[in-house]
Amino acid sequence: MSFVNAQRGPDVGVADGAPVMANSLLARSMQRSGTQAISRTLDIIECFLDVPERGVNEIARLCGLSPSTAHRVVRALVARGYLEQNASRNRYRLGPSAIQFGDAVRRRVPD
Repeated sequence: MSFVNAQRGPDVGVADGAPVMANSLLARSMQRSGTQAISRTLDIIECFLDVPERGVNEIARLCGLSPSTAHRVVRALVARGYLEQNASRNRYRLGPSAIQFGDAVRRRVPD
């Protein structure tokens, strides 16, 4: 994310009234905020479109995340029903909440 101010040039902007360089700590921390979390979450859900189950390390590798970050997001998705764990194999698959979205889309598609 870059704070751009035409009077100050492309690399400098204003945040809370103070000049901020585009690569400043504030700008980098904003990149790590909600938008990045949403993107990571969707990446994880999308990695189940071509296979029924995946383990956390595989999810992390495919999504470019650390295993701990992948595990944290996976656990949140499990808590909300978007993924479920196959405990016997310690792998995850799409859960009932994700299936409800697919069903909703299918109902809206004209025959």
